[in-house]
Parts: sequence; C-alpha cells; structure tokens
Amino acid sequence: MSNSDFLEKTKFKLGDIIFHEGDDGDAAYMVTKGEVEIRLGLHGGNSRTLTKIQKGGTFGELALCLDSPRTASAIATEDTELIKVSRDDLLRILEETNPIVKTLMLNLGKRVIDITEELEIGSNEINWHQWERKEEYK
Repeated sequence: MSNSDFLEKTKFKLGDIIFHEGDDGDAAYMVTKGEVEIRLGLHGGNSRTLTKIQKGGTFGELALCLDSPRTASAIATEDTELIKVSRDDLLRILEETNPIVKTLMLNLGKRVIDITEELEIGSNEINWHQWERKEEYK
C-alpha cells in the first residue's frame, strides 16, 4: 500500500469547525487550499487564536500521535481543502519508520503539549493579575 492510498481529501467552508477542543484526536490534517485557525476557547471572552495554518501546513498531529484529546479547536477561516490522515494510517506509517525517528517525534509532541499547558497556565495568571490591577484603580 502506498502512502497516497489512504489520503482522504475533505472540504470546509468559511466558519466550519473542523474539530473542537477536547474532541478525540482521530486524524491529522494538511492544508492544500485555504486557511485554518487554531483557537483556544472557541466561544466567549477568553477565546484566543494560537496560530493560523495555511497551504502546506499541518495540524491535529499532536493529539493524534499522543492519543490525547484535542488541545484547541480548528476553524476554517476561508473555503478550505484538507488532506486527512487517520490515526490508524499514521500508526501504520510510524510502524514502518525507524524507531529512533518515531521516538523523537513522539517525545517532541509530548514536549510541545507540556510547553503549551505551561504557557496557558502562565497566561491565566497574567490575565488575573491584569484584571486585579484594573479593579484597584476603579
């Protein structure tokens, strides 16, 4: 089976939600057309854009590789086309990969999630202190 045998192309319109924060990480994606925004807190006052993924970029791979829930939501910011790779297909590819490369990739993914969580905790503390300071001067 060649790598192209399992590639699934999907399309999303402007504003479509590709996945929500907390969803199971069942697939990774590569943008072939359009743009996807990765956002924490999809709705409400605490919503924050982490990054925008454009043509050639990938997203969703961390939750997929680490078998963990999605750490953020993904939203199409324009009409977008994606290549979708399922967890089973990625695991099949990884089984054929050099074990050192596989271990490096998984460890890198874990490190990125740890750093993201630390930044999120720090961000919440900063926001709290800023709010507290504003209240003092009222």
